[in-house]
Amino acid sequence: MSYRHGSSPVLSTEAMRAADRATIEEFGIPSFALMETASRGAFAAIEERYGPSGGLAAVVLAGKGNNGGDALALARMLSIAGARVLVVTTAGANGATTDCAHNLALLAALEDDELCLLDIEHADMGAIPWELVDRWRASGAGTRKEVCIDGLLGIGATSELRGAIGDLAQLTAEFEDVVALDIPTGIQSDSGKALDARSVEADMTVAMGALKPGLLLGEGRLHAGEVVVVDIGIPPSILAQGAESPGGAWVLGDSSVAALLPERTMQDHKFSVGQLVVVAGSEQYPGAAVLACRSAARAGAGYVTCVASPCTIRALDANAPEVACVKRGPEPGRWLADFPRAQAIVAGPGLGEDALPWSRAPFPISRSQPFSMRTR
Repeated sequence: MSYRHGSSPVLSTEAMRAADRATIEEFGIPSFALMETASRGAFAAIEERYGPSGGLAAVVLAGKGNNGGDALALARMLSIAGARVLVVTTAGANGATTDCAHNLALLAALEDDELCLLDIEHADMGAIPWELVDRWRASGAGTRKEVCIDGLLGIGATSELRGAIGDLAQLTAEFEDVVALDIPTGIQSDSGKALDARSVEADMTVAMGALKPGLLLGEGRLHAGEVVVVDIGIPPSILAQGAESPGGAWVLGDSSVAALLPERTMQDHKFSVGQLVVVAGSEQYPGAAVLACRSAARAGAGYVTCVASPCTIRALDANAPEVACVKRGPEPGRWLADFPRAQAIVAGPGLGEDALPWSRAPFPISRSQPFSMRTR
């Protein structure tokens, strides 16, 4: 999974809904404005990934909740920008949220515009217009890039998919490129659990306002594809409050991680920065020690020493000459005292059958100086 952001808040379903309410009630930003901003962010992300809308054929699947409202607003924007758009929606006269119904009305008015290549089909009570979808796809075969937009459920999914929603979610499997809005339909927003065998597998997910835990956990990681977070107008303080609430978290970018690590000075040397002792590798698995030692050096350890078997030492000499090597003896506790400056010990990678004696070894290390792993 890849991200187009630095440090980003992760909000649970409850926290995301609370953030929406606070933005509407405390800051006076209407819910329809938030939906419009979210859809414009999704529109920009789609054009960035797939190219200008004039070259796209989009099948937009829209539910009757606010996730469906996002999808309907996105369908309008794609159509106005020149995309060929087919909308299949369950947002009929009954049950649609106010903003979803508003966007459906706007889209219906646009359907009569002869300059827009837009068709709207309703899928109520499980009546999916399969033949129409097939004909629509065949009529534009080879002329435009096909993209399927999943706006069926969003963060509200709590159980297996039913009726038309399940059938439409299954339809997405026929498309090479699928974009999910907020979270793929059928993925539980807090746990990442796939609630149904037909849960949507997206190539890109446009997360509205903030990441959701389900995009980072469990099966959600595999179903989300590339994740793009778009700003929808929620103030940063509200998002930060949501990230600090139960179930929330932060995803830290490179600059944020670097700021948390201690800095080196011109007076630092390999021992003041940190000596790391690696007890790893065996005759059967010498490569594990090579990987562990090279990772430690790249992470910023000042001096890496590997206590290893003869075969492992030969592998390190050939592949990581910057690592000092000490032949491993049968009595761990005796030679570990020879590293009084060591501030950390890594023990275990690739030890294989040699592991048992080391599991009982006392590992005395110095705590006198901080262990810096930052480079500048």
